Amino acid sequence: HRIVELFKSIYKNVWISSGASKGGMTCLFHKRYYPDDIDATIAYVVPIEFGAPDTRFPGYLETIGDQGCRDKIKAFQRRCLTNRDSLIARMPAWFSSKGLSMNRDAELVFEQVVASYDWTFWQYHTKSCNDIPGEGSSYDEMFAHLAEVARMETGSDEQMYYFRPYIFQAYTELGYPARNYDHLRDLLKFDPDSLDHEILSSLQFPVQYNPSTSIDINAWLQSSGNNIIYIYGTLDPWTGG
Repeated sequence: HRIVELFKSIYKNVWISSGASKGGMTCLFHKRYYPDDIDATIAYVVPIEFGAPDTRFPGYLETIGDQGCRDKIKAFQRRCLTNRDSLIARMPAWFSSKGLSMNRDAELVFEQVVASYDWTFWQYHTKSCNDIPGEGSSYDEMFAHLAEVARMETGSDEQMYYFRPYIFQAYTELGYPARNYDHLRDLLKFDPDSLDHEILSSLQFPVQYNPSTSIDINAWLQSSGNNIIYIYGTLDPWTGG
């Protein structure tokens, strides 16, 4: 709002705001609280969640792609967990090659990366179903594919630190997607949300979810949110919200 106030003295014509994902939330929230600042908004893949967790997402994830591809994704996740020792052994060199540190339990980070693979596969969609390593693939092929698609760098100390404010806001105000790990439960040693809980406990702030902000903003957008274009991706799991 203050940025718009400042620059409107220079740029006096029509103003359009845009943003994607969390940046798109910012645009919509800005429009809610300062509706006269911006003439139009383009919001890309912006979810609004109503729970911590929000249970709308697992069902939507199961509608993306075809059954054969979804089965292939789940089979790859299980194959990674079954071969965890060989894949985890490749993690230190990988993080080092990226100039990143990873001082947490490697097995915990590995499990979280594998558990997120089905979500990130569709969200970023950098690979097709035909690219998923199948039976007989080498450990190097499996690891390289997992690291790229599931964005293994999210387990680094640097990224964990960077996302602390978002994790806190998700658990207290924005909400976050529920996930279904039933197809992996028998192979998991940790709660896939353990790293989030570690971040929250390190903040030493009380964590209590209050959905009132999301409810208020959504209600306003429904009744008064004019001149907004919402753009969503069919393959993006966030579209479930």
